[in-house]
Amino acid sequence: MPENTPPDPNSKSEPNPNPSQEAPSSPPQDKPEGFFNFAKKNSRDTVAYILLLLGIIWIFFNTFYGDILVGIVSGLYFADEIIAFLKTIKDEIDSHGNARNLILAGTLLAFFISAPGIFLGGALIIGLKQALAPSVKL
Repeated sequence: MPENTPPDPNSKSEPNPNPSQEAPSSPPQDKPEGFFNFAKKNSRDTVAYILLLLGIIWIFFNTFYGDILVGIVSGLYFADEIIAFLKTIKDEIDSHGNARNLILAGTLLAFFISAPGIFLGGALIIGLKQALAPSVKL
């Protein structure tokens, strides 16, 4: 029988006679240690997660300021995509029909009326990013 064929699942496997060939097992990590390692390695993302969570909680107590905090975090993460969309918006409008454009405009207006802080926070960050460093990612 060739050595590279898979073992028969019905047969009992014998223990490996050469334990040095086994993969070393790492010690199990506790969940808090894994979280803190992630937080140390990804400090920007961790701060963003915390601010986003605080913004969502703050929405329940003061809607406008919670929306602004959520908008700031969203603006930091999606500034490049929003700027790219705004630069090509004329082509986007031309490529879709009038009905779709009116529905999109009405939806955006409804979102702005119900949560203006998200739009204002995002616009604030995008404007600052473009004014301070148009080619640098935050």
